[in-house]
Amino acid sequence: MFYDLNIPLPEAAGKAGGHVSSQEWAQIAQTVEQARVLGYSVVALNLTLQGKLAPEHLSVWNTTPEFKNAQLSWDRATGARVGGATRSVGRGKICVLRRLTAVIGDATQGHSLA
Repeated sequence: MFYDLNIPLPEAAGKAGGHVSSQEWAQIAQTVEQARVLGYSVVALNLTLQGKLAPEHLSVWNTTPEFKNAQLSWDRATGARVGGATRSVGRGKICVLRRLTAVIGDATQGHSLA
């Protein structure tokens, strides 16, 4: 059984200072809406990073637009998690989570993740 559907962000979003264009956000919004129509109640936007994690990598979450018939699991202004977001989504809405996948090829770069 699936808990959520993984929706990858464009590769450029995972680079320092990277961003997602308005056209790319529109495509992601379309994917979120399709998932809702197919019966998913939760999806996760996945940001994939190569190498060392830096705070500027996470700036992409500040540019996430509001999605139709969806509720974000974080506050866009503060970045803080919204408690109980997956349980409090209204009928016919979908909850959008954020996910970070860090690909570490050099074990010496992962010490801060411990």
